[in-house]
Amino acid sequence: MLFQGYEYHKSYLLTKETNVAVEKAKVIQLNDFLLYCSENLNVSEGKHESIRTFILGYALHIEDANKTDEQIAEELAQCYKHEKQFHTYLDELGGRFVLIVCDDKTVKVYPDATTMRSICYSEVTNTLASHARIVYTFDQMYYETTHPLRNFKVNGFLDYTKFEGIYKLIPNNYRDMESKTNVRFFPHEQFTLKDNDQILKALLPYLNEERKWLQDKDTFLSFTGGIDSRVSLSIMHDRNLPLLTYISDNPNKTAFAKKAYANDKKIVETITDDLNLNHHMLMMNRKAVTEQFKKAYNHKFESAHSSTLAYEYTQLSQYKDKLQIRSTILEMGKKVYNTEVYNDNDFDAYYRIIHFKAPDSLKALPDFKAQIIEPFLKRTCTDVHAITSKGYFIADIHYHEQRMGNWHSNIVQETDGVFDQFAFFNCRKLMYLIASQPIDVRAQNELFKQIIYHFWKVLLFYPINEKEDLYKQSTALQAQLQALQTMNKVSNDIVIKHSANIEQTDNAFQPVLPIQAGQKYETRIKNVTKQPLTINVKGHYNNPLGKGNIFVKLNNEEYDILDLYQGQQVTIQKGKKLYITVTYKKDFDKISWAKAGKVSIEIV
Repeated sequence: MLFQGYEYHKSYLLTKETNVAVEKAKVIQLNDFLLYCSENLNVSEGKHESIRTFILGYALHIEDANKTDEQIAEELAQCYKHEKQFHTYLDELGGRFVLIVCDDKTVKVYPDATTMRSICYSEVTNTLASHARIVYTFDQMYYETTHPLRNFKVNGFLDYTKFEGIYKLIPNNYRDMESKTNVRFFPHEQFTLKDNDQILKALLPYLNEERKWLQDKDTFLSFTGGIDSRVSLSIMHDRNLPLLTYISDNPNKTAFAKKAYANDKKIVETITDDLNLNHHMLMMNRKAVTEQFKKAYNHKFESAHSSTLAYEYTQLSQYKDKLQIRSTILEMGKKVYNTEVYNDNDFDAYYRIIHFKAPDSLKALPDFKAQIIEPFLKRTCTDVHAITSKGYFIADIHYHEQRMGNWHSNIVQETDGVFDQFAFFNCRKLMYLIASQPIDVRAQNELFKQIIYHFWKVLLFYPINEKEDLYKQSTALQAQLQALQTMNKVSNDIVIKHSANIEQTDNAFQPVLPIQAGQKYETRIKNVTKQPLTINVKGHYNNPLGKGNIFVKLNNEEYDILDLYQGQQVTIQKGKKLYITVTYKKDFDKISWAKAGKVSIEIV
């Protein structure tokens, strides 16, 4: 849709004004309202008696992948007058859409599960559109109403847009256009925690239906190598699916960020090479972005997540008009906030989350609650007690409605000019299934690993947050098990004591820094059995260049540490002790020399 010199892709505008100066748009009459839609925005209509429903974008029903947008629109019209049935049906919809319901009294606008297709409205004029900038410009032209820019960086805070008086419709409200009010319709049922086996059993049929729906779509998947994108990749289980990983060229990345990027890149390359996947690595070039593109980008959008990435996509024709598979909503199944917030689960916890995430200039307000929180609660019909009394965590509801419903929604809109987007868990029923794990279980990502294991087991072989793959982890665990078995045997037969400058790990003993020449690092082992015991004492240092620096006495017999590399057996009579004394000829302050003096024991 072309409006005031700017093209807004997959956009729409809902107003009572006629003869609006827009181009590349189709117009639909809805009672006294006119709906202007981009020609490239799919609109599906359903009708039952006096009820008309319109889906802008696309929807899918997680119980039946064969249902078309038109069938879904029709069924929504049929059940609309039965509120509980209608809301349950909405809970079962995935996709990215705006739903408009028109009856003989009013027009209502509903978002998808996370307002992934944005809905912005003016609290002053009731103008509603896909972009806050459209509302802003329209109100200036037709109502002579000015919405000043907010004097702080919004960054998706609460339901704010960057213009005063213009807000984002949160995912669990609908907008009644006649009464000019928002109405909360979710949550509407009790919420209970479940174990992972119950959740997985419920999830799998729905995920299979979504995969079935995607089979005839032209898709690609954003792949970072992390657990979220690995869940999406496993569900698809398709070696030919195009995968895209982008690498930022931001010169201001912290050392931690640089290390994380390098690690992700290594994991992605290992997985895609080993499995021979259809993968492309995009190295972004911020210097290539034109000033004209930046100007239009900053004018039209709420966020500036990555103008470089948005520009790169416009230059890559292979992604034009595809459907991108995203994995961001999986955060709903994690522990996003600290445990105390979930345990408290009350208004004070809600206040702490909002205040913590607020822009600095708002935090400094003398009455943050009265000036920021209370108007937000009223605007979004949020009753914290009513929500928590149904069993929900208010932290989850907030993350859903603010982080997903505003911040994430803004980011998704940035690439509408190139492709549309899909997320497996952009469905209220699925979101709150993965959120029904106990809080302590969420932190382990076990449910997501179970999903990966079910759909494509080999993806679990590679490290997720760990540094090593499963082979290396398994080898290390075997070594630990062997050491523990040794110590179990040792602990029954001997008593060990060592000086304060010795660090013991399982059956190994290592001097503590700093190393001082001539100082004794002593371990005493007493045989508490009724028969002689033979102990194998082993050194771990075998660099010939270090010969003559470290010596070990086993009672009265002295050895160079190198001579113990193959081990030395010593017999301890019943009730007697073995003294292992390590000494250095020089001072050392490097950990490598402390490790060089390490000895371990094993009962033969």
